[in-house]
Amino acid sequence: MTHSTQQKQIHQLYDKFLKDMAEHHSEELLGVAFPEEQFKILSAQLDKELILRSRQVDTVMLVRTRRGRQIFHLEFKTEYNRKELRKIFGYAGALTLKYRLDVTTILYLVRPPSKRAGDLGLYQAMPFGVPTNQFGFRVVRLWELLDAILAGDKRLASLIPLLLELVEKPDITYLHRQRKLIRLQNDPVRRAELYYYTAAFAKRHFSQNFLRSFFKEDKEMYEHWEHVPIVDEIIQEQKQKSRKEGQREILQEIITEELEAHFGQVNGKITRMVNSIDDPRKLKAIFQRVKKAKSLDTVVNTLQKAKPTAKRNTVKA
Repeated sequence: MTHSTQQKQIHQLYDKFLKDMAEHHSEELLGVAFPEEQFKILSAQLDKELILRSRQVDTVMLVRTRRGRQIFHLEFKTEYNRKELRKIFGYAGALTLKYRLDVTTILYLVRPPSKRAGDLGLYQAMPFGVPTNQFGFRVVRLWELLDAILAGDKRLASLIPLLLELVEKPDITYLHRQRKLIRLQNDPVRRAELYYYTAAFAKRHFSQNFLRSFFKEDKEMYEHWEHVPIVDEIIQEQKQKSRKEGQREILQEIITEELEAHFGQVNGKITRMVNSIDDPRKLKAIFQRVKKAKSLDTVVNTLQKAKPTAKRNTVKA
């Protein structure tokens, strides 16, 4: 795996981590943005689909505040990008139209901007050089919470895995602190969840062998992983992939047997063409056509039209 690929996967995991926190520990995450306010989350399972090129926002929830019901729209970014301001403005407008309620937008930012960004929480339309329309939103600067996380603030337990990303020079001292903070959590499933993300993010700073050795005494980190949302999702995806792979192989075998039953032994080229098609729906359609085919030429034409995917295309001229 190349360094750039690994970095991309880590960034994707950041987004996944924060979205999981919002879904499963939403009160904690909102409390980070509004530590002095009282609120009650009525629903964290709202439809996130927008009429903007079928885009989905990160997290949407219905919340009751002292001013009544409101929609809270949460976006998560590892790094600041000015282009995101326009998107966030559009999302907030679309959600306002969709739910006909006031929308509160919050951006959770892991790292500070590399350059000074005075408009970090502000989108402005300035057709003549001065603001005509403007939209402001709350930005939670996660790096500013470093001291509170290190001090063990219980309200910030969800952010423990990000600790190495919030310090200027990550080293083993902070990794030890993360482990100590995780061990203070009462819920074993919560500990497993925090262990998983902490170890995953630490791969940016430490070798796999070192981390395996470092966490070898924390055996409980593996005991409840099946209850950690992201791990359960991975398990389910693997099961679904295995079922799809099994279905694909069965269909390929059935098609080959059908060809041999109709036309005798088929050559290797046709067999490779069949095996290069990985979409079960296409294979089912091909099987129906093979049963009605009058010649191998018809079969070859059918297989060529199926357009095998590049990764599995093993047909040689």
